[in-house]
Amino acid sequence: HIHLRDAAALINTVPDAATRFHRVAVMPNLTPPVVTVEQALAYRERILQHAAPAQTFNPLMFLYLTADTTPDSVK
Repeated sequence: HIHLRDAAALINTVPDAATRFHRVAVMPNLTPPVVTVEQALAYRERILQHAAPAQTFNPLMFLYLTADTTPDSVK
């Protein structure tokens, strides 16, 4: 798994990870954490904006599970 962080950190963490790995398991423990599918998809888009177009990079998104996380929301 990997912690890419967010915002300005993505400028460095994503290109570095993308040159070494084809896919990564992205941990969602940002502030605030990624707790919904919509947040995970938005975070994925922010990540992909920093990978070079020629790179095949697949960030596999995880959710930070909470008491409000339901099996249906994960499906």
